[in-house]
Amino acid sequence: MRPEFSAFDVPVSVASGAPKIVDRHADHSFQVTGTFVATLHIEGSNDGVVWVPIFSGITAPSTTMLYKEATVKMMRVRVSAFTSGIPAVHWGGFDMRGS
Repeated sequence: MRPEFSAFDVPVSVASGAPKIVDRHADHSFQVTGTFVATLHIEGSNDGVVWVPIFSGITAPSTTMLYKEATVKMMRVRVSAFTSGIPAVHWGGFDMRGS
């Protein structure tokens, strides 16, 4: 297994960010940073139509490390409330095909 890391698209309004394909990865971790007044949700989907919560109600304007074993094809960040600031979500996972 090989670790991989990247940033999620996080809207600075009430909206959903672009999904990332994560189906070949295991042991997902998320780092939420920034100074913001907003509510973020990390969601997963296997079909790109129906999205289910993985982590909900993230409002902390500081670094938070979240960990989840989730097997889904794609993940995204949805913002359900936004007042100000710039939230950032960085993701890490282990590529099951890597060595």
